[in-house]
Amino acid sequence: MPTGTTSRRSARLRPDWFAGKPARSGHNSARNDYSIGVLLSSIHAGWAKAQGSTLRVDIRYTPIATAARAVIARRSEICCERQIGLTTLYNEVGDGAHRDLRDLHVALDEAVAAAYGWAVSAAHDAAESNRLLLELNRAISGGEVAYHPFD
Repeated sequence: MPTGTTSRRSARLRPDWFAGKPARSGHNSARNDYSIGVLLSSIHAGWAKAQGSTLRVDIRYTPIATAARAVIARRSEICCERQIGLTTLYNEVGDGAHRDLRDLHVALDEAVAAAYGWAVSAAHDAAESNRLLLELNRAISGGEVAYHPFD
């Protein structure tokens, strides 16, 4: 669950997509197409090249990818073992259960903050991270920060 979030919410993504189970309908393939589309975009490639590390000439998504895989694996494990969906899972996390999963989310939040070059405090304060994102967006749109995703 994202840092600073305590309210219950309705999950819109299907747990079988995250757990790696085959979809029961064509609805799942649209999400996969969306994800693949983002990953194949020049915008993403530029960001990944700037933020990732490399092995030979291949981009490696570390440490964000490592943290994300850990979150997805653990929540998939819990959901499959208990036969619950993401809504139930994250309601339980919000109630204090599954501390290991919560800790994995904290590590992911911190990895994302580091990728932006922010202080670790941004990973623990939604108001701060939202403010920083808004500032970055304003600086880019105002021409104060160079932004050339296709270079």
